[in-house]
Amino acid sequence: MMSVRETILAYNLSIKSNFYGRGHSYCRPDLVSKFSDEWDFLTILRDPIERWISLYTYNTFKESEWAKNTLPLNDYMKSQKGISAGQSFIHYFSDFSLSPNSNPSNYIDQAIQNLQQFSIVGITQHLDLLAQQINKDYKIELEIPKNNVSPNHTLAQQIQEESKTIKQIEQICAHDIEIYKRFTGEFGPIFSRKSQNTA
Repeated sequence: MMSVRETILAYNLSIKSNFYGRGHSYCRPDLVSKFSDEWDFLTILRDPIERWISLYTYNTFKESEWAKNTLPLNDYMKSQKGISAGQSFIHYFSDFSLSPNSNPSNYIDQAIQNLQQFSIVGITQHLDLLAQQINKDYKIELEIPKNNVSPNHTLAQQIQEESKTIKQIEQICAHDIEIYKRFTGEFGPIFSRKSQNTA
């Protein structure tokens, strides 16, 4: 499914009459490098542990049956779905998905370098800075709504307070955590390629 989405994204980016696109899609290095001169890529990163917990609670308690999770937490953490949920950055921003049996550690640097080809990279904890940067770079006033609110906020909070469970989730998300910490450690809560190029 994600490969099909990326193919559709590449097709839409190649159509000269298009000027905007969005969605949950892989943006691997080859695609970004081919289109970054014509298009501005923007993404928002979320703390990998928060994202993992949010995805678990959302897919477990949402009303929709699409991609609904029926596994209890302990089983979900051991499942392929749970492991993949902790490798989002590796899958989205590197070529790891082309060789899923390889060592994901080998793709951390590639994902970080790819993110530096994006025009803007923000984080969910500072959406205000993202809006400010978009206004600065593009003269666009942005209002960011809050969608897909967790259907079980209490459970999400309980998981966050269980240190043993958090340690297990940290192991699942280890590669994404390294990408997140290294990228935000170097560039802070907002990255702008325009600002980097004029600094």
